[in-house]
Amino acid sequence: MVVVVVVILTTVYCYRSYTYCCYYCILLPILPTLLPTLLITAATTMFSPEELTNLALETHVEIEGLSRVDLSSTLLSSRIRVAPLRPTRVPLYLALHLQKRNKARIITPREYERVDEVVAQEEENKEEFSELPEHYFEVAGILGIGGSGLEKLRQVRLQKIWNGLETVDGRATYMRNITRWEYNQLREYITGVFQKNGRIVQAGDTIFNIQ
Repeated sequence: MVVVVVVILTTVYCYRSYTYCCYYCILLPILPTLLPTLLITAATTMFSPEELTNLALETHVEIEGLSRVDLSSTLLSSRIRVAPLRPTRVPLYLALHLQKRNKARIITPREYERVDEVVAQEEENKEEFSELPEHYFEVAGILGIGGSGLEKLRQVRLQKIWNGLETVDGRATYMRNITRWEYNQLREYITGVFQKNGRIVQAGDTIFNIQ
């Protein structure tokens, strides 16, 4: 009885192994032609603008309390105490709630105080993009900060992306430090161009590097 069971299991294992080998033999020759489609599919399933905004609400910002508030809930990993003249880091969604209730004011993140400097770097370096914090543009939109300097930064970086797409050669393009928000602005055009020309675009760290 034991011998029969062992023989059956061995036969099944060998059959499955043979089947897998057949699959590999079939897939390997056509994998180079499938790869562009797979990568383009990954690129087209990026976050929507609304989803990016929701993710940006998780970004931590500094607030200054206008009154004493003790915060504790299942949504917070630790107890947070807000007090006047004591900057405290909290998620953006919580900062907006406290500010709306006149319990605190949001301190403008420091990275938005040097927008003009970043613009100058972008204009000086035509080949590379400055590294920006994650959700840089989304947070600015939520807080309504940045003004004309941020708009100029958007335009300069957008123009550099267009220039990169116009000069792309080969089957892949490398653009590092492009934010998801910026990629979303051009997603349909980018994937359309690469599908038409048979090139590869990947929304990840390898080919088309997205933060």
